[in-house]
Formats: sequence, C-alpha cells, structure tokens
Amino acid sequence: LSGTPSGPITFTLPTTAQTSGGTFYGRQAANALGSIGFALAGTGVGAFEGRTTTDVAAFLRISEDATFEYDVFDSSKLYPLTGTYGLVGFVGAYEGGDKLQTSYSVPREPGTYAVPLQLVTSIEGQFELTWPTWKNVPEAWSFTLRDLETGTEVDLRTATSYTFDAGITPGITPADEQEG
Repeated sequence: LSGTPSGPITFTLPTTAQTSGGTFYGRQAANALGSIGFALAGTGVGAFEGRTTTDVAAFLRISEDATFEYDVFDSSKLYPLTGTYGLVGFVGAYEGGDKLQTSYSVPREPGTYAVPLQLVTSIEGQFELTWPTWKNVPEAWSFTLRDLETGTEVDLRTATSYTFDAGITPGITPADEQEG
C-alpha cells in the first residue's frame, strides 16, 4: 500500500491471492437468489418542460438468508448531484428511521408482504415506472403495484409499465444526510 497526501493511494494484489473463505454477496450471488429490477423515466411539464430524468437502480431481492431488517442484501439509495432528478426506491427501516433503498431484500418464504416503493423527484411531470428485470422469481408469487394516491392496482406479471403524473416530492432524508 502506498501513496502521498496529495496523490492517489494504490495497492497491488498478486494474481495468486486467494481468500480463506467467506460468502460472496455481489451482483452474481444476488441475481442467483431472485430479483425484480425497476426503472423510472420522467418528463417535466409546465415550468419543468424539456427536463427529463431516468433512474434504473431499484431492486427487490429475494433470498433465503434475507430478513425484514436492514441486512447484507440491502443497500442505500444515493441522491444525484444534479438539480433535476427523479428517483424510485424502496423504503426500509434503518437504525430507528426510514431510509430510501436501491436494493430491498425479502426472505424466500410464504407470506404476504407490503413493500413501500417511493418516488422522489425535483420536477413536476409524467413518469413511467417499468420492471424490465426478472431473475429467478418464484412462478407462484404474485406482485401487485398499488398507487396509494389513485388506488390503481397493476399486476406486475401481466403489465410492463405504469404511467402517472406527479409533483415535486422531497421524500425521506437522503441516506448520506441521516445521522447515525
């Protein structure tokens, strides 16, 4: 390991390096367990005409090892540094409060679960939510998107998208601003 206060820190791992064990929780393992990926696209209206936004980072993960608490299969949602954004994420409990999550995990066990999915946007506009990624999702499971503003229900297995209008929604405190 080397570096200087004003330069980059570098380290080298030899190609012969090996681990003595452990569990891999990266992308390949998470996809093998089961997941549904969500994407959001938005187009501004009125004062926000011409502005667009896209978010492709929201995943519902299914794992035998998941819990309903924040665990190794969950991850926080990061807010962009741009002034125009539209985000979709799951709301999960974290250290006594709510946190917007990119990845939300549920155990692979029978039951009925309600998982809050929240829109956070800096523009007024029309938005389309899609769920293009389905990997290893149990066939017997059903998924219904329920719009709490309109009461509309969408079967995620038969529909491919849901379009809705929304105003500016600040959402919950971004993960990087929460105390703890």
